[in-house]
Amino acid sequence: MLRTEKITKICICTIWGVILAISVPVAATHGVVRIEGSNYSLEMCQFMQNNFLSLSVYQMIFFASSYLLPLMVISGLYMRMITSLWRHGTSVRMSMESQRGRKRVTRLVVVVVIAFASLWLPVQLILLLKALDIYQTTTKLTVILQIIAQTLAYTSSCINPVLYAFLSDNFRKAFHKAINCTKRFQDYTSDLPPARKTSYARTSTTGV
Repeated sequence: MLRTEKITKICICTIWGVILAISVPVAATHGVVRIEGSNYSLEMCQFMQNNFLSLSVYQMIFFASSYLLPLMVISGLYMRMITSLWRHGTSVRMSMESQRGRKRVTRLVVVVVIAFASLWLPVQLILLLKALDIYQTTTKLTVILQIIAQTLAYTSSCINPVLYAFLSDNFRKAFHKAINCTKRFQDYTSDLPPARKTSYARTSTTGV
């Protein structure tokens, strides 16, 4: 079985390792810059100009690696999961409960992918357009729009549990069981359809 605690821990550590490795170039190309004014002094972190990588090229690479690539990966994996889920029940007639379970899982997956794509797209586009000198935060409106876009991106980091709570009965019951420290919902039903049982033919001792 691949779904073991040990393999889960290995996957989590691997994911964090990949994320940290991808983040190294971001830290290497940014630095703290001091801005002096007539009656103020500011320090801000921003992209450091260099002879190897321009801001526009860096932002295009960042857009592809931190938005397009993750979106393609999760969309492809979820699509494969949903396809496998529905293909598994095509050989036999599915019960109503099985159909409802598959529809719930499909709906949850679609909403999660759409939430990720829509919440991260505004800030990614704004940063890309700023690097290309198409979008300028020189007015109050453009600054507010960027703040809203960044807030939406931060929201995506905590919205998945909310989506699961609204779209998954299994998640709600398990969460209720966890926070109450009781066994009230120990025998909750999964959103996935039950496993198909296989009947085995038995031969009698007479050989008939």
